[in-house]
Amino acid sequence: MRINGTPTKQHITYLGGISGSRLKSAAHRVRFWKKVGEELDALGAKLSPSERAKIEAALAARVRRPSKAEMRRHQRTQRAEDEPLLTKAANDWIQDSELDLEEEHERPFVGR
Repeated sequence: MRINGTPTKQHITYLGGISGSRLKSAAHRVRFWKKVGEELDALGAKLSPSERAKIEAALAARVRRPSKAEMRRHQRTQRAEDEPLLTKAANDWIQDSELDLEEEHERPFVGR
């Protein structure tokens, strides 16, 4: 954007952050790039494809994109970490449903 013929910067959104000590960690880079992608997607039409490509290239010069193998490894790790939570949630739901059915069965039936 130019004001009185002078180029100016315009803050549009925060894309994400990663500390220097975490740049070598594939997991941190996967999360960083996921956040960047979500934020750029949210901008939609405010950002042209060429502007997006320039932003991503500038970021990639500082934060290496994770390889496909690193992304797959991260997804497997996340699934393994999330599985106990999902299993617990499923078991809780099953127990709640069973209790609801028992309560319904214990209530007297009121016919017409």
